[in-house]
Amino acid sequence: MKGQKQGFKFSVGTKLRIGFVIMLVLIGAVGAASNTSMMRMQQQAETIESVYLPGMKVLADTRVKFMLVQQLGLEVALAADEVEITNLETAINQAIEDMRALDEAYYTIAGEGEQKEVYTAFDSYRQQVAAVFPSLLEAGKQGDMEAAGAAVKAMQEPYIAALEKLEQLIELNEKEGEIAADDSVAASGTGQDIVNLVSLLGIAAGGFISWIIARMIARPMAAMAAAARQISAGP
Repeated sequence: MKGQKQGFKFSVGTKLRIGFVIMLVLIGAVGAASNTSMMRMQQQAETIESVYLPGMKVLADTRVKFMLVQQLGLEVALAADEVEITNLETAINQAIEDMRALDEAYYTIAGEGEQKEVYTAFDSYRQQVAAVFPSLLEAGKQGDMEAAGAAVKAMQEPYIAALEKLEQLIELNEKEGEIAADDSVAASGTGQDIVNLVSLLGIAAGGFISWIIARMIARPMAAMAAAARQISAGP
């Protein structure tokens, strides 16, 4: 009818091409979603492996060494003779040297940020504790129990403050590990959701293509069947 607008009509071949293009786009989307999800999971796994786990080990070792130094200091104050004090001095110096190595390891792991700031504060208190040891050792060697007791007392406040900072560091490190683990799980779930959605769209697109192909096959067969009926019916 004249004046009536007709909608766009696509040929069967065009419809098939559109369908195949949609399929290719969906396949690419699945690949991209999976790749992005895997990259996020890999990054978080690297964070856990290179920061969280080594950080926990270094902090745990540092706490053990620091508490050992404090214990050795108390033993100096109670030592019976100079030989025992000399042995304790050797053990103290070794523990302090071990902590220096742990310092280097932790600064490499922690990098910049809040953890490094807290660790710097911890180290400041720890140095205050270490500064008391010369007078403590000298008092022990001289048998001056009053001076040794005063030195031990002077260590207590910075020692407690240092331990508090160390516990804060452990909490920060655990938090970072939890964030990395949660993000990895979220990346896995998001990626799977996207893949599932795109897969459903792919099934729909595949069904559309199958329907077009079925119609292409059905029409000639219907025409052949109609022709056969006309022939059998006769003129």
